[in-house]
Amino acid sequence: MLKYKDYSTLINEQQKEYERFTKDKLFFAFTEEQFNEGMKRFGLAPDDTDKVYQIGFGGYILRDQAKAHNELVKRLNIEKKEHMKDFDFLKSAFHYELANHEFCITYELDDTLDALLLTYEQVNADPVMKKALLEAKKEYLKNCEDWM
Repeated sequence: MLKYKDYSTLINEQQKEYERFTKDKLFFAFTEEQFNEGMKRFGLAPDDTDKVYQIGFGGYILRDQAKAHNELVKRLNIEKKEHMKDFDFLKSAFHYELANHEFCITYELDDTLDALLLTYEQVNADPVMKKALLEAKKEYLKNCEDWM
């Protein structure tokens, strides 16, 4: 039995859990100034780089929290994949991410699939997944037409 009925509920709950875990353990920096400010917030000098771990996308976490962070991310991704075995949930996931990445404007699926940790090959090889995507696209584009 699924813990969450639809994709938006799952990602909202996962986001809350992620934010609770990373509160005061994570900062983002895209400039040297932002990096120095983040290190100061951690009580570290800018050259204490051995005490932080870069998680990608400009994010830094305390090194002693890196393993727990990686385990959390892995568990959340597994939870998402488990839910996506359910057709209705999968369809809601496709619909949400199509809208989130403005498919009605771009007609590009790359960002939608990336957000769901899927590839074109995976979707095309799985008839259920392919059907869920086609139905979600059709409903989403119909919603866009009705809105205009």
